Amino acid sequence: MKRFLSSIISLMILCTIIIIPDFKNISTLNTAHAFERQGEAEAMLSLINQQREKISLPPLKLLPLACEKANIRAVEISSAFSHSRPDGSSCFSIIENVGYSNAGENIAMNYSHSVESALSQWMNSEGHRNNILSKDYTHIGIGCYCKDGAYYWVQLFLGNSRGYDGEYTPIYNDGTPYSYGDIDGNGVVDAADASIALTNYAALATGEVVTYSLKERKACDVNCDGDINAGDASCILIYYSLASTGNYPYFNSK
Repeated sequence: MKRFLSSIISLMILCTIIIIPDFKNISTLNTAHAFERQGEAEAMLSLINQQREKISLPPLKLLPLACEKANIRAVEISSAFSHSRPDGSSCFSIIENVGYSNAGENIAMNYSHSVESALSQWMNSEGHRNNILSKDYTHIGIGCYCKDGAYYWVQLFLGNSRGYDGEYTPIYNDGTPYSYGDIDGNGVVDAADASIALTNYAALATGEVVTYSLKERKACDVNCDGDINAGDASCILIYYSLASTGNYPYFNSK
């Protein structure tokens, strides 16, 4: 099994290659599309797949579980910018319960929240570009974390021809942070989002007109039943409660 590492910070580049045994166990988590920084991940993948299409490579699919792992890694590299984790283990230990034949990691730090800027930074570095344009990968997880005005980005690449539960190909996303449950578009799903859903539902119930943009409607209708009501608010609160305990739940898909 091949694993590729690439990191970039300012103009400093580090690339390494490690070969170690494969993991055989495949995650059987049945999940839907909802995770922190979903908007950024979907927007970046759209740009990545445009680059892959130029050289006739198949598109990568987004794996929510891998995105959650990438978000954890983004927090970790904000304290120690390295492919080693704070406990000294390899970055790949974070995906040890996910089956794959090939894996890679790109990390970066810059002062822009723009997905275009982050991807351009990677594409201008040979080692990172090789990961992004590798034929060995089929899936990706993308994470982002902001600390003291700096943005820390992580891409986790996976190769698995059998696929994963929960994988999906995003529809067009222009990078705005609205995602399932993130009604206020601040990049996190929390009690404030549930409050917005309940407030709007109460207003609708009394005959008031509540207007949503398409992105806000997508964010609010977390159970994907076409209606925005107390059920959606309940789903958001359950998600927030579980996430607060260190779990990484997902909304059930329709």
